[in-house]
Amino acid sequence: MTFNGKNGKVYKIHGESQMQSKNKEEYISNNGIDMKYDLHGKMTSDIKVNVETGWIESAKIKQTIEGVSQIKANPQMPEGLKIPMNIQADMTVTN
Repeated sequence: MTFNGKNGKVYKIHGESQMQSKNKEEYISNNGIDMKYDLHGKMTSDIKVNVETGWIESAKIKQTIEGVSQIKANPQMPEGLKIPMNIQADMTVTN
């Protein structure tokens, strides 16, 4: 996070981050289905915080995530399944 200064009664904050699946080789049970995830991406945030209250006045957040989700082979799905994923999210928060 980077403090980008003060504009009147608002602090401006900018953030950039990278995301990566932690245990991409480890299967996790989800409702009895063993799955593993290999996802990565980035997030950019621009936040305005009220100087007096400390509350967020507005925020714009953009996420881009891509990779593969994989279901482990099982009796119902003997060959397993690979699911390509591409997630784009644009979020806006206002007071």
